Amino acid sequence: MFIDYYQRTMLNLIVVLIALFIYTLFIYLISYINNINLLYVTLLNFLSYVLFAPLFVDLIKTGKINLLQPIYIVNGTFYLYFVFKPWMDLLLNLKYYFGMNLFPYLPLATFYVIIGIVMLELGYYSNIDVSTFVKKFSKINSQKNHSNRAIKYGVLLLLSGSILFYLYTRMMNMSFISLITLNLFNTSPIRFVSSSIQQSNPFINYLYSSQYLLVGGFAILYAFQKKRRFLLLPLFLIIFTLFATIGFRFILVVMIVFLLFYRYLKKNEIPKLKDVLFLILIIFLMFLVVGGIGAMRGFLRSGNLTNVREVLNLKTIWREFGYNSNIYQPFYAMVVNIPKYHNYIYGYTYYLAIVQPIPRGLWHNKPAGIPDVESAIFAGNSQPFESGQAYPLIGDFYINFGLIGIIIQMFLLGFSLKIFWKYLEIYKNNNWVKIIFSLSSAYLIQVISRGWPPQILSGWFFIIFPIIFGQWLTNRFSFRTK
Repeated sequence: MFIDYYQRTMLNLIVVLIALFIYTLFIYLISYINNINLLYVTLLNFLSYVLFAPLFVDLIKTGKINLLQPIYIVNGTFYLYFVFKPWMDLLLNLKYYFGMNLFPYLPLATFYVIIGIVMLELGYYSNIDVSTFVKKFSKINSQKNHSNRAIKYGVLLLLSGSILFYLYTRMMNMSFISLITLNLFNTSPIRFVSSSIQQSNPFINYLYSSQYLLVGGFAILYAFQKKRRFLLLPLFLIIFTLFATIGFRFILVVMIVFLLFYRYLKKNEIPKLKDVLFLILIIFLMFLVVGGIGAMRGFLRSGNLTNVREVLNLKTIWREFGYNSNIYQPFYAMVVNIPKYHNYIYGYTYYLAIVQPIPRGLWHNKPAGIPDVESAIFAGNSQPFESGQAYPLIGDFYINFGLIGIIIQMFLLGFSLKIFWKYLEIYKNNNWVKIIFSLSSAYLIQVISRGWPPQILSGWFFIIFPIIFGQWLTNRFSFRTK
């Protein structure tokens, strides 16, 4: 038995090493042919090796690779933004970002990311036993799923989200029908909350965010509903269309990844080699969603769909996908320009996240952001952030506390992922835990790519927290005093 396990592990290691060798050879060959700076390529390759490290760790420790572990979705997201996208931009000679060439900053920025990923993996693979902590923290958990109660709660979430968001559309003079039909029927421009509207309607942001309740409601019904499951497809399409019309690409990605993860968790399976083509198809689908919705977003929001076919092609989709993946550029800039042009902000973004729930109508002078820092990141150029560009989570760690912030907080992030994975391992037969894990894993993509704590906390509160609350609510009778 031991010999079979050893031989299987060694065979898997050899396969991974061969794949890594082919990958390295391909990257260097293409880079050499296209005259890409070999120092940049070497640093990006080294970062990719660090990101691939969990493959070897898991093979050595367990003899298998479970791609459902949160470390893989986090490292995969970092690979997309800090290896694949910079390399593609170098390959296509897309070096200028709002008129600035930030690639000379690649060595320092990539070095910081490497340090951060190493700390992330040290936290995730630390020898600290978290089982007792997880069991103590999740006392409310139960192996009982309480399907009937869960279905009722899921329907309640759907109704609450629909009614509250409908009230928002009425207050903003928008058509709810147009939002769930890609603005094809009862066409009306999509409007968002402004500061003046917040002053006159203190709780309108809560009504606006209620649309996220639909995601949790669908997830619960998808997991617990056994009868009339054919109704889940039109429900999914309505919710998907709503967010597509508004242009919220990250929610669409969350929904796709949730369905993918839950598919495996429901069967207690892990992705196998034969599933590679299926996973590639899912990745391509997410590429089409992010790029396609980005290309159509302006037309959908304005209700003018006359020329939408002209922009809906692979070239435009790739351009929009690339624009959405440019978050490495702000990080490149900030590691050089902060604290050169502005001091570290020492936790100020976390303060903004804490005070965010307070309605602006009740606190007229509530701080809204850090415009002076955003300008300083690009040495006085405010155009990137005025155009809606964001910076990644590791950038938020840096902008608050510098390199020490990356070291400490990336370790804590890795350790949190370790606890999260143990939570699933202990309660792997509980549907609620599968939903929480699947949705949270999908949401990690947004957390890593959009490092703005107020936005992260707000999304978590309306997407993940209702599931946690539903788990507690449907199990509450188990805690009555006997």
